Amino acid sequence: MYQVKRQQIADAALSLRGVPFRHQGRDITTGVDCVGLLHAMLVKVGYPVIVDAEAYRRTPPAAVIRETLQANFDEIPVSECGLGDIFLMRVGGVKPRHASIIVSMETDIPKGKVPQLIHTRAMANNGKAVVEPIRQWIKFCVYGYRLRGLID
Repeated sequence: MYQVKRQQIADAALSLRGVPFRHQGRDITTGVDCVGLLHAMLVKVGYPVIVDAEAYRRTPPAAVIRETLQANFDEIPVSECGLGDIFLMRVGGVKPRHASIIVSMETDIPKGKVPQLIHTRAMANNGKAVVEPIRQWIKFCVYGYRLRGLID
């Protein structure tokens, strides 16, 4: 069975900060979308099974995103998500279709450290993958996912 540590996922995801946004993109040099960011992270950690969503519209059907996540990850309650886990979020619509990766669970308010996620969106963040505080997004988080084979 494949095993990967939580910190490996976070480090791989953090290395993608600044990658440009491109609809249906899967190449970190030309750009990725939110699913492409997950795909790039899985490639970086050498995950052997990658099921990818393909040929979706500008606004991908929520069912396609969920099927893709369920092929690579196990669904968990949002409240149990931690370092290296995935949020599926409802952003700008009724159904959840936007994914992000949790890259930090550190909390040290005096030092300015708060739990963070990385994601990419076309109409925000100057079109690049960015790290932002989870607290800004938690109200949009509908599902949580954990990579199969994740260890602490």
